[in-house]
Amino acid sequence: MKTLEIVSSWPKNAILGMALILALLISLLRFLTGHELALSFLYLLPVSLAAWGAGRAPGMLIAVLSALSWLLADITMLHRFSNPFIPYINEFFRLLMFMFIAHICSAMKELTDIQKKTARTDFLTGIANRLSFMEYATLEIYKARRNSRPISMIYLDVDNFKAVNDTLGHHEGDLLLINVATTLTNAIRVTDFAARFGGDEFGVLLWRSKAADARQVCEKLKDQLLQMARKKRWPVTFSLGLVTFERAPASVEELVSEADRLMYQAKQSGKNTVKHRSVMDRIVTRSVCPDN
Repeated sequence: MKTLEIVSSWPKNAILGMALILALLISLLRFLTGHELALSFLYLLPVSLAAWGAGRAPGMLIAVLSALSWLLADITMLHRFSNPFIPYINEFFRLLMFMFIAHICSAMKELTDIQKKTARTDFLTGIANRLSFMEYATLEIYKARRNSRPISMIYLDVDNFKAVNDTLGHHEGDLLLINVATTLTNAIRVTDFAARFGGDEFGVLLWRSKAADARQVCEKLKDQLLQMARKKRWPVTFSLGLVTFERAPASVEELVSEADRLMYQAKQSGKNTVKHRSVMDRIVTRSVCPDN
């Protein structure tokens, strides 16, 4: 399974080409060994490879070509069969088996992809979840450390979210969270990464953003969220914690913990505000984004 996962990351044309080559080699082996050795099970390798790595249609194609190549070999040895129709009957059932294997492999691959996506996607909003964020941020911290580049993160909480659920109902609360996620994904750059951490908390990783740039993005994001809430007449505001590490933090946990702590400072200072901290060479400077 692990080998199939590695191969499936290759270009589909390369996978299909490899499957074709394998099928041709097995066909050649069939011609060389004659009718006594039953080697048709070897075709399961190229059929499975094509179906898993390239999809159902390529898998079916390799299944058909494999059955045809076996049939051609049998036709060249037709005199060895008691009835000339036996090879055709054998290959029909062999084709059904190959096609069944192709279908099973492609279906398993589709199910695996769905499970992977579900495990890293928030079921309500459709954006990434905390697990996906932690994995992505870990990679970005490694890149930032290697290239000596800054990394920033926003930790966002919806103020008075419980009141929306209590007065307007949970359905309205769900709509609010969906709209927050949509606003986040539309407001940030394609290189940034937004995720829902759970409840009414969200995180945004800002790619290569220095302190001043990150603060501008944070202020813009807060403004757009407030505009969205006012337009929908939701009685909420937003508290944001923004941390900028001019040098990459030791771990993703340190990054998230610091942004989370700043978000709670924003809530404790009256909500509807932004707390920003820039960290450089273990020297910490503080700044607060003014309310707009």
